[in-house]
Amino acid sequence: MISLKHSIDLIKTLNSHFEKIIFVSTNLIESEKAKFPKNIEIFVRENIGYDFYSYRQGLFYLQEDHLLWNKLEKICFMNTSFSSFHSEQLLKNFFQQIENKKYQTISLVKTKIIKTHLQSFLFVLDSKVFKHRTVLDWWENMTPISDRAQVIIQLEIGFSQLLRKQRISLKGVYQRKWQTRFINGLKAAPLKLLKILKIRHYQKIRNVTFADYLQIYEQFGIVKIELLQKNTFGQDISSFIHLLESCPLKSKVLSEALAN
Repeated sequence: MISLKHSIDLIKTLNSHFEKIIFVSTNLIESEKAKFPKNIEIFVRENIGYDFYSYRQGLFYLQEDHLLWNKLEKICFMNTSFSSFHSEQLLKNFFQQIENKKYQTISLVKTKIIKTHLQSFLFVLDSKVFKHRTVLDWWENMTPISDRAQVIIQLEIGFSQLLRKQRISLKGVYQRKWQTRFINGLKAAPLKLLKILKIRHYQKIRNVTFADYLQIYEQFGIVKIELLQKNTFGQDISSFIHLLESCPLKSKVLSEALAN
């Protein structure tokens, strides 16, 4: 969970772009609620089930408002596993980019890790999807899972697989550059071939959000907090950290991310 202040800054940017924003937290104290814009619906729930259980609560809250539910065209699901260093960039290059496009389900990142699926930290469903009876049944029958790996397999990947079985298309906004795709294709090649082509420095990181963190940052202004805190794949991010620290506003966001 990123800092409250950072969450509010991003929400304020998105507030005028959405008809309704629902904020679901597992650790928000009563005094902090006053810091949110007045029109934001806030819920504090028991800390079970990871992000998908928060998504579930927000979805069914919307369903209870029959007037709003009937006219909704899209629902965005977004968690706080990333830091936004330029919220206007995220608004412009993700939300406004998909606003007038025809799609069924779209996320910032589509991946083929284990099975083809949408990464769940930011994805959008159109009304034909979130009102689909099979989809609603899936959310209704969800049980809280306490193991993160199982959340990924059963819920994140499982939800995408459910959609694919219903012939619902999955799209990703972020597209890797051809050079990146080429290099990654060579990773499965013999080491001798890599040496002949003089490709000395490469890492086999299958998670696009981490492998292409710099390109995603440049396009959407976001970075996964796990990269900043844990650097799980041991990437050389020293020059990137220096870049963030050289700007007072971005340095502050970085400090907030590292403090969580």
